[in-house]
Amino acid sequence: WAALFLVICLSCLMVLSTWRQMHRRLPPGPTPLPILGNFLQLDPNNMLRSLEKVSLHSPPCSPPPVKS
Repeated sequence: WAALFLVICLSCLMVLSTWRQMHRRLPPGPTPLPILGNFLQLDPNNMLRSLEKVSLHSPPCSPPPVKS
């Protein structure tokens, strides 16, 4: 049982480490909810203003620099 417990713990640590590295590289922005994304942050009555507010919290989209 000890070996199984050790394998499960190591697997969880690897998944957590990988997840943290992937999310660390993202630009700042609103935190999305699972499945819904940022849909709940938008006002259907004033969509343009809602999108403008969201854009103020995130950097402009630009491609990553090409390393040669």
